[in-house]
Amino acid sequence: MRRNRWLLPVILIVLVAVGIVGWLGETNGGTTTGPPAAGGCELAEVPNTEVDKDIWNGIAQVREGVLAAGTQYAGPHLHGIAAEGSSGAWEARPVSIWVPSSSFNGVSSDGARGAWAVGALTHAPAIARWNGDRWAPMPVADPGPGLDALASVAGLTPRLAWAVGRHDDGVAYRPLIVR
Repeated sequence: MRRNRWLLPVILIVLVAVGIVGWLGETNGGTTTGPPAAGGCELAEVPNTEVDKDIWNGIAQVREGVLAAGTQYAGPHLHGIAAEGSSGAWEARPVSIWVPSSSFNGVSSDGARGAWAVGALTHAPAIARWNGDRWAPMPVADPGPGLDALASVAGLTPRLAWAVGRHDDGVAYRPLIVR
């Protein structure tokens, strides 16, 4: 009985190793190498926008494709970034409605042809609206001194969205809910 207690962990390790080797053989650095297996997913890279790194935080269905939103890091600077994709092609671009530093943490379709995005502007919560062609900042109250950010949004209509996040006053985190 003592000899068999190592049998299950060894079998699991072998199965995981075989799965990783098979997965590595199907992909090539994150680019698509062929159609997905039945019930599987296809990986595709969003073109880099010539910065140190981009982090995509949310995705929403818009028009006939999807809209991804995130944060673009270039040295000490960060900016909101969005990419519109359809039929496997992506167009990524910085969203320069806020300066000096901003980030997108979540995005949601508005049910029409646009989207809502939320995040942080320097240390304040931020909301932006995409009408299908361009971004516009939306007014949002700053809850006071501290590090504040919105994390997620649910767009209900082009004129109504709910967002949640946090207010850090230096002592404790407090929830933020914005309508």
